Amino acid sequence: MLSALVMKNAHSQVPQLPEPDTMGWKWNAENVLEPITSTSPQYPGNAEKLTSCGCAASKCKGRCKCKAAGIPCTIYCGCRAKVDSCARLQEQLNDESYETEMGEEDEHEADFDEDDTDDE
Repeated sequence: MLSALVMKNAHSQVPQLPEPDTMGWKWNAENVLEPITSTSPQYPGNAEKLTSCGCAASKCKGRCKCKAAGIPCTIYCGCRAKVDSCARLQEQLNDESYETEMGEEDEHEADFDEDDTDDE
């Protein structure tokens, strides 16, 4: 981040830059700047499970690696996670649209039930 700010202000004779020790750097014993290294892992916890399927022709209906691993297909898969080439994605979208439709119907039914009780 600091290097990007330096480059962005390279045209200025006297650039206005923040203190380096507020931008991920620290001064060592020899009074030289060092980057502060991260103590967090280099990748998220579930990244080692990343896989991709080669299901271009089967449209993820057969032995899909992603399905077996319990993860969604991605753009790196053979199906490219597109609706027209991934049956799993088609099913998911169909399930979501069904739940949305059912949720809307339930709300409308609740409105009718409230109207009926007000008349009595």
